[in-house]
Amino acid sequence: ITPDDVDEFRRALHDAKNEPDMQKFLASRPHLLVQPLGGGHGRWVIAEKKFGDQFRSDYMIAENSSQGFEWLAVELEGPQQVMFNKDGHPNKSLVHAIQQINDWRGFIESNLQYVRNPRHENGLGLVDVHPPVRGLVIIGRRHETPASTNAARRRLATMNNIDIHSWDWLVERAQMRSDELEGRRRRRAEESD
Repeated sequence: ITPDDVDEFRRALHDAKNEPDMQKFLASRPHLLVQPLGGGHGRWVIAEKKFGDQFRSDYMIAENSSQGFEWLAVELEGPQQVMFNKDGHPNKSLVHAIQQINDWRGFIESNLQYVRNPRHENGLGLVDVHPPVRGLVIIGRRHETPASTNAARRRLATMNNIDIHSWDWLVERAQMRSDELEGRRRRRAEESD
């Protein structure tokens, strides 16, 4: 990830009118989605993974660690959506996003062997995935999410094993990673001088 990637991400988010605009942008830069993950021995981003005929994830992200493959089910909502209504209740887009991840989990649970089997064995290839796979919803912008809803968001996240963040959070994670890598590049350049 480079500073240019982050700048383009910020521009795309600023110009986006809806979720498909961000989907299109991330399709060309899937590496921006793995920035919230920890270490690992490799990371994979799978767009639009179909779960039978009924369901399709926006993304399934995996990292290979000492514990095997760890998966993250990602549902994107548009940057123009809000997380919570003025009355403090979750917006219908957020409720829908959480339900979609729970639907994928239900499919995984009912079809676990098929989902885990490699594609060459007519499976979906999600090695080591578990039905309560961790979820991530990216929705809205930070300035549209009042701090008064943080406790409700944390409750929803904990109850559903789904992290709920704004698009700004994802851009910040990309910025942090880019800064870290740029620092490493500068140190290497200084060491080689």
